[in-house]
Amino acid sequence: MHHPLHHHPCGRGPRFWLPRILGGTLLGAGFVAAVGALLMLLWNALVPGLFGWPHLAYWQAVGILILARILFGGFGRGFHRKFHGPMDHGMHGPWAGRGAWGEWWKEKGRADFETWMKEREGTKAP
Repeated sequence: MHHPLHHHPCGRGPRFWLPRILGGTLLGAGFVAAVGALLMLLWNALVPGLFGWPHLAYWQAVGILILARILFGGFGRGFHRKFHGPMDHGMHGPWAGRGAWGEWWKEKGRADFETWMKEREGTKAP
C-alpha cells in the first residue's frame, strides 16, 4: 500500500511539488526582500529632502510594501485572479468561446446584442 504523500492522482508526488513549493517560497521571500530594500533606498534618497519626512529602516519599508499590498493589491495577478478572474466567464481573451457563455453567445447572444443596438439607436434623440 502506498503512503498518501508518495502518490498523487496525477502521478506526481512530493518529488514534483515539494521543490516547486520551496522554490516559490524562496523566490517570493527574495522578491519581498529586494523590493523592500529598493523602496527603502529610494525613500531615503528622495523623501527626506523633498518633504522633510524621516528616513525609513528596512523593516519599515517592508511594512509599507505589505500595507500597500493589503490596501491596493498589486505585485502581479496572483493565482486566484489568474484562474478565476472576471475574464474567466467572458467572451474575450483565451477563454473566448468556451463553456456556457461561449455557447450562449454563438446561439443567441449576438442576435440579442444586435437587436439591442438597433433599439438603442432608435431611441437616441436626433
